[in-house]
Amino acid sequence: MTRLTLLILAVLALALGALAQTTTATAGPGTKTPTPPAVDATVKGAVKDFPATLLPADMVSITLVTDAGNIRVSLAPKGFLDKLGLTIANDAQLSVTGKQKTSKEGKVSMDAAIVTANGKDYVLREKGRPQWTMIDFAVLVTLDGTVSKLTTPDAATTTVAPATTTTGAAVPGITPTGQKQPAPKPVSFTLVADKGTYNLTIAPAEYLEKIGLTLKDDQKVSVSAWQVETTTAPRKVKGEVAPETGKHVELTVKSITVDGTVYSLRNDAGKALWEVKAPRTGGKRK
Repeated sequence: MTRLTLLILAVLALALGALAQTTTATAGPGTKTPTPPAVDATVKGAVKDFPATLLPADMVSITLVTDAGNIRVSLAPKGFLDKLGLTIANDAQLSVTGKQKTSKEGKVSMDAAIVTANGKDYVLREKGRPQWTMIDFAVLVTLDGTVSKLTTPDAATTTVAPATTTTGAAVPGITPTGQKQPAPKPVSFTLVADKGTYNLTIAPAEYLEKIGLTLKDDQKVSVSAWQVETTTAPRKVKGEVAPETGKHVELTVKSITVDGTVYSLRNDAGKALWEVKAPRTGGKRK
């Protein structure tokens, strides 16, 4: 091997080394900055931005002014705080324990699990699960009317073929790529009643077929539903925020009566019956 060949190889090696360092140091286009993981934390500070007027079902969020900066804290519905006897006002001193999250922009927020005020602990969430349900703040109402604009999603567009085992048996709820199947889209319709017009989302078509409920436009029905009122946010009009707020009414259907037959969709706790697992039978597993 000649000296010229050795010199060329040495120059190529140096060039490739420099290119590798540049590639490693410079992130390619489209590289996303990862969101920092949520962490358990306890923060202390003064309350700011506590809403003046709230309905029982309104979610209460506050700003907590701490030594490290402002943290946006999500508490619980106003009615649940009242039930616990937790009274909050601006400038009150609180200690909050929960999951603290930091956005890519550096904004800090928290879902409160325990709030300590005046030396007393108030539990809002356990293992991330809220200790309330919206049914706690609802009124059960009955609406008589006519079905209109019935919408039944096409099953072919809302389900994915399940994965199979080596024996060909289907694995429920799992797609061939190992992902969970998307939840089936529910049937919906507009109820035209004497009290007004209501857009209702009821249950998946499979469950309605299972319980024998067949709906069609212009059909007379009686709907039993939980009604929850919350305060609507100020409306935006041409880029400006209108000062007035109003009430938003949300209905969760419990049952539908057709021709004297009652078809139940949710139990008394508000749990969807198509999601309730059947109790196990037989002996204990070894």
